[in-house]
Order: sequence, then C-alpha cells, then structure tokens
Amino acid sequence: MQVAEAVQLYRFAILHLSEQSQHWYETRLKPFATWCAEQKLELEQLKTSHIRQYIAYQQSKISKQSGKKLSSYTVHGHARGVRAFLNWCAREDGLADKVSEKVARRIGMPHLEEKVVEMFSDEQIKALFVACDQEFLPKLRWRDRAILMMLLDTGIRADELCSLTLENCTLLPEMSFIRVHGKGDKWREIGLGKKARAVIHRYVSLYRRGARKQEPVFVSRFNKPLTINALERMTHRLGKWAHLDGVHCHPHAFRHTFACNYLLQGGDVYVLSLLMGHTSVLVTQRYLKAIKAQQARRMSKSVVDNL
Repeated sequence: MQVAEAVQLYRFAILHLSEQSQHWYETRLKPFATWCAEQKLELEQLKTSHIRQYIAYQQSKISKQSGKKLSSYTVHGHARGVRAFLNWCAREDGLADKVSEKVARRIGMPHLEEKVVEMFSDEQIKALFVACDQEFLPKLRWRDRAILMMLLDTGIRADELCSLTLENCTLLPEMSFIRVHGKGDKWREIGLGKKARAVIHRYVSLYRRGARKQEPVFVSRFNKPLTINALERMTHRLGKWAHLDGVHCHPHAFRHTFACNYLLQGGDVYVLSLLMGHTSVLVTQRYLKAIKAQQARRMSKSVVDNL
C-alpha cells in the first residue's frame, strides 16, 4: 500500500479533531508521503531507519520564507506527525499487519532548541494600543483594541480567539469570562479583568449588536469570521504602525506576554497551566525559566566595570 493512501485514510480518522489540528497533520504528512514515493517506499516497507532518514532530510531543508534551515520546532513537528500516523496505522484494522508498533516506538524525537520566550514590554503594549487609532473605521479601531485586550488578558491561542462565539463570552460589570474550546477537545473558562471587559463589552455592544449567539465575537472588515491569517496580518500591521522595529508581532507573542506577566505578578504556575490549556505543567514551566533568566539578567552587574 502506498503511504499516500494510508495518509488519506488517516485524514478520515481525525475528523473529530479541530480544523486547525487536521490542517496541522495534513501539512506534516503530505511531505512525508511525497518523500516515501520518491524513495519508492510503501507502507509495509517502512522501518525506523527510514524515518530517521526522513527526519535528517527535514533537518537539511531550507525554508522558503527565511532562507535558513528549518527550525528545530518545525522538524520536531514533522517527526511528531509521522509518529502519530504510524502509531495509528499499527492499531488500525487492515493496516496493523503492514506497520509494526516497534517502528513508531523506536523513532527518536529530534532535539529541540531552547528558545528565548518573546514578550512585549509595557511601552510596546501602549504603542500597539495607540496604533489601533490608525484604522480608518471606528468599528475596526474598537475591534483591534478588543482583540489586543483579549489576547493580553487571557493568553488564548490564535485559533481559540477566532473560534470564540458570542454565546461563550459572558460580559457583566461584576463578572466577565470566556469559555474556550481548546486542544484535545477540552473546554476551559478564563476570567476577564476590568479594563479588558470594558473594552470588549464596548466593541460587542456597538458593533456586534444583532449578531446571533452562535456567531464569532470577532469578524473581518467585511463582517466575515476572522481567520488566523487575518489575525496574523492585523497584529503585524499594528506592530508596523507602532514602530516595533525588529519585533515579530504575532498572536503567539501575546500569549507569551500574558504568561510571563501572570507569573511576574505572583500567579501560580499550576493555575497558569490550566488557564493556558496546557496538557502538562512541564510545558508551562518554560515561562518560569524565562522569568528567572530575565530577573537574573536585570540583577546582574558587570564584572569588568567593577574591577
């Protein structure tokens, strides 16, 4: 059986996942199926050594966007996608006789480079809110302010913000929170602070009046559901208007900023893990490391200057 055929079957098996997750697997398994076809490898011929060769192939590839080798996170994602696919094959009727569980189990995950966690400074955040005034329509100005408030006050992911509906957004003066449908088909609730609830309530009451409860909170300038690509373009545009030179202004940077500020303000790492929808507190602890590294840098003194 060709690997591409098995990948097509796998796509039907993951229909219960979010569209974002399905797309994630598709963009990692299509290149694998193509590579296997080029190597003239069918599903039943795959061995652990072949998967190692594929990972090495990904590590040597040059990104079209950056002109550099793929990041360790990108390569790691390809390896995780292939491992999940082969594990499924080993358990699936009609395919289990073609793929051994040992193949997937013996795949060594490539090393992940530990990156510096990006976060915005207080001055940069203020500049981003000022940049919202450059939008030519009032509804877009208030939408952009509300989006910034939502990202900074909740730390939700880009896809979670885009899929947030009005029925899952409770905005009351005394209590405001959102219900988010996150990874692993899990729901979680996140509270909104006074400043965030005031801005978001104003946007919703003025510019989402009359919308059905099942409709998204945030829409495009053409009143279509806001997509992740549109959200990324919006944050990039605000970063440019705010003159954040050398700063990659993307939705995930707001998530990092929320997490780091939550911990700096004395928040508990275990509560933060729940708020961010992490599957393990170990994932959240990288923010704790980032905070400690930042504090150490600020408190350090120059050895040479004091000689």
